Amino acid sequence: MIRRLKITHWKSHLNSEVSFSRGTNVFVGRMGSGKSSILQGLAFGLFGQLPEVSSRRLKLEDLVMRRPKRADRAEVEVEFESEGIIYTVRRVIQEGSGDAELFREGRLWEQGITRVTTKVQELIGIDFDTFNQVVYARQNELDHFMRLGKGDRMKLIDGLLKIDKMTEARTNLLALRRSQEKRLEDLRVVAKENTAWIEERIHKLEDEIRLKQSEYDQLSENLSRLDSQRLQFREQDARLETARNRMEGLARQQEGCTRNLTFLEKQLKTLPDIHSPETKLAELRKNLSDLRSRLSNLKATRTSDLRELEEANLKLAEIQTAELLLTQDVPDLSGPIRDAMERQGSLRAEIQSRETAISQLREAKAECPVCGHAIKDPVSHIREHEARLHQLKADIKDLELSLASLQTRQKQSDALRLKILRAREVVREKPKVEASLKNLQSKSWDKDIKEIEDKISEMENRESELKRSVDRVDVQNKIKEVKNELTDLETQLKDVRYDKSEHDLIREKFQKVNGEYLQLKARADMLPQIIDRNRSLVIELTSQRDRIVNARQTVQKGEAGLEALKVLSNVLVDVQIVIRQKFVEAVNELLSDIWGKLYPYDDYSGLRLMVETDGRGAGDYVLQVRESGGWVGVDGFTSGGERSLAALSLRVAFARALSHMGTLLLDEPTHNLDSSGIEQLIEVLKEGMPEVLDQVVLITHESDMEKAATGLSYRLARDSNDATLVEQFE
Repeated sequence: MIRRLKITHWKSHLNSEVSFSRGTNVFVGRMGSGKSSILQGLAFGLFGQLPEVSSRRLKLEDLVMRRPKRADRAEVEVEFESEGIIYTVRRVIQEGSGDAELFREGRLWEQGITRVTTKVQELIGIDFDTFNQVVYARQNELDHFMRLGKGDRMKLIDGLLKIDKMTEARTNLLALRRSQEKRLEDLRVVAKENTAWIEERIHKLEDEIRLKQSEYDQLSENLSRLDSQRLQFREQDARLETARNRMEGLARQQEGCTRNLTFLEKQLKTLPDIHSPETKLAELRKNLSDLRSRLSNLKATRTSDLRELEEANLKLAEIQTAELLLTQDVPDLSGPIRDAMERQGSLRAEIQSRETAISQLREAKAECPVCGHAIKDPVSHIREHEARLHQLKADIKDLELSLASLQTRQKQSDALRLKILRAREVVREKPKVEASLKNLQSKSWDKDIKEIEDKISEMENRESELKRSVDRVDVQNKIKEVKNELTDLETQLKDVRYDKSEHDLIREKFQKVNGEYLQLKARADMLPQIIDRNRSLVIELTSQRDRIVNARQTVQKGEAGLEALKVLSNVLVDVQIVIRQKFVEAVNELLSDIWGKLYPYDDYSGLRLMVETDGRGAGDYVLQVRESGGWVGVDGFTSGGERSLAALSLRVAFARALSHMGTLLLDEPTHNLDSSGIEQLIEVLKEGMPEVLDQVVLITHESDMEKAATGLSYRLARDSNDATLVEQFE
């Protein structure tokens, strides 16, 4: 049983706390007063969920109070009793997160949104979906079950009984059976294939593989023997080929030496024969080196003197330029610059004065801040100051341009003065430079250089003749060396042993053995391919045979599986039928008690829930009342009030059959009732309901429904800040 609800910043409720007792608890208020928030608070507190949120019509953040002031979090606290123990659920909503706590007799027992919800469901014996369909009758949904279309009632109750998954399982089993049957159809075709010819073919291929493998092993032995012979012939051929190459190489060297000897003897005849050429050549080269050194020094002196002469001419030109610079006048502009800067300061001071005056005149002072006279027309005064200010700014701009020009010219004058000072220093060196020029111009280098170059040319010719005489000695020594080399070559040629006929015979034997080897090798290379091809065929045929055998085994097992699936599908149907029968029996047992206590008349003596079938296996639930002539459907035979009473009775029976919560939440149950129906509902809730259900929580805008209360009663309204006020009354 629910004992208490506290909601803080929950929709329109700033901080509301209400208690609940056994019997019918009534909340009365006009539309928009916050009544539905009470039931939503109970649902959210228990399960952490609302139908509007699960269907995404609302976000959790939308449940946080927005008026009169936006809150950053909302809190819901529900206290309930289960088996004599008091439990309290506290849930918090805030942007991006939330939390939940469960207390048992005031002590924290569980924490975390999912863990708390699981515990609450275990304690009250109902989950959110069942609570939403059975316990929580939202506005215009008291007779929701009776307004469902054909087949939908069965789906609804199957869902509440948690056997809808069995229907889904049967559908999946049927699909599985069809898929399995289709797969078995293909396998049955494979299973009927004959395997005898495959076995025979496999045996023949395996025999052929053994024969080919034996042939390959014999070929390998012969190839090994022939390859050893080929290697011997190759070694003999290589030895003879080396000897032949050495013999031919020595012969070529002998021929080259002979040609070289003939050339050297001819060269010797052309060279001069001078006595002691080496001594004379050494003395000549020493003298020649001295002359070349003198020539180099003389040329270096000439280059240095020419450089000094060029520098002296440049210096003289610089002195002449400096002499011209000394004749120029340098203006002094410091005075005009000083006057311009003083004028600039005066103009800036006047501009500041005028700007201050304009600012003060705009503040509508009575006296002119410049001249001190009384002002009758401030606007014209401001215009005069602005005109003068405009002129002053133009003057100071022109003055700044003029000052910049003067400063630039002054910098040029300062630079010119510095150049004149340097020019005076340069002019003082003129006598020294002129003397140096005169000395350098008097020198003559070309004559001495020409004499030394002629001597060097004469000595170089003599050096060439002496070198040729020295070369004669070298040629004589080379001739001796070549003759010695020819003698050595003749000795080596005698030591070389090579027989061409023997070489040809070895090569002929090699060609014969190699031909036989290649012929056997071609056959040996082909055999593994044949063996591998036959082995592949054996694997393929074995796979084909295994596929047929496996297909036969699979068909046998698959047919047994199909039978098992059929049995399982029938079991699911039987289980559903039994559960529905048990449920109908339990509900009808409750209805026989509830109807007698809630229905105050004698027109209908009973109310029951039945399952009707259409003869094709499909069925649905129907609600019937018993009149004097037997059982008839509630729809089409009862009045609106009787129909609502039947719907209420069914709700109570469902609530008691599917949970041990003992509570029913009714949101605007008078929605479709006239005044007579409302009076009848009040009587039922006040007199009959306490005998069949522990607790009813009812919200309504009908003030007459206050008379239905057998528990606590509350009125709801909005205060001046648009927040909900909850007031208890007797």
